[in-house]
Amino acid sequence: MLLEEQLPRIQKLIKEKLGNLPTDALKNEVVMRTAFRRLYQALPRMIRLAVGEQGFVEFCMENRERLLNVGSTVSKKFSATETAEAELKKTSIEKESELKLNNNPKAADLLATAQKVFLPTYAPSLILTHSKGALIWDSDGNEYIDLGSGISVNSLGHLDSDLLQALNIQAG
Repeated sequence: MLLEEQLPRIQKLIKEKLGNLPTDALKNEVVMRTAFRRLYQALPRMIRLAVGEQGFVEFCMENRERLLNVGSTVSKKFSATETAEAELKKTSIEKESELKLNNNPKAADLLATAQKVFLPTYAPSLILTHSKGALIWDSDGNEYIDLGSGISVNSLGHLDSDLLQALNIQAG
């Protein structure tokens, strides 16, 4: 068993069984070895059968920075900023989309008809404009993957680049 493949699982066990370790503990080899021995005892039996305690402790000692997420505080701050930016973008897109629907009587009528007639495969406020292969686009320019069994491909058309090239060659 490769311990490298089990990194996420070991990280989860560290959080559950050992909790948050002080940053000074990383520098103290005796404390870290003891903590990793305790962690080894908490591992599922199948892993303990496949990997010896000494090998596990050595692996953890070599990879302790990755296992203990030394840079997690930086990444948490970065992801919080990223999430806030994504929320702002999403709300601005939603407002813009609402304005388009409210100012366009054809779109409102189309949505009302679509809710009555079409299968509820897509969100009712989603107006698909064109497609290429398994990709489809809505009126806001957002790209989606068609997982609706080709419903949009049948209604918006399908453009396979290999098929198009063969047709162009045959047409001369």
